[in-house]
Amino acid sequence: MATQGISKLSISTLKSVLSTNHVNAGLILEKGELVAKVNELVEEERTRRERKRLEEMVEEWEIDESIKERQRKGDPVAPPAPRRPVERDGLCVVCYDNDANIAVVDCGSVFFSFPHFAHL
Repeated sequence: MATQGISKLSISTLKSVLSTNHVNAGLILEKGELVAKVNELVEEERTRRERKRLEEMVEEWEIDESIKERQRKGDPVAPPAPRRPVERDGLCVVCYDNDANIAVVDCGSVFFSFPHFAHL
């Protein structure tokens, strides 16, 4: 969710989001502070997801390089293990802001929001 959308949420919704994520918002009195805390949570989640995505990319690259090296040496290479299913977390994989509302299933389930899909 974009920062503008978060600031439009009600105070009770903001407190509920913080409570769900184990953040004590009992001493926060100003809506601006609640919005800042929720924005912080959203940014931390984006960072976590991006880090996880990059780790998975590195892992796949290392596997591919290992297979290529074994093939160069003439070693028999076992077929690759089936890929793990993509987790559907609801966010666009391009911007991590919009909700994903388009799925590209043929290549392994990639989820986009419409504005980013239109540019492909």
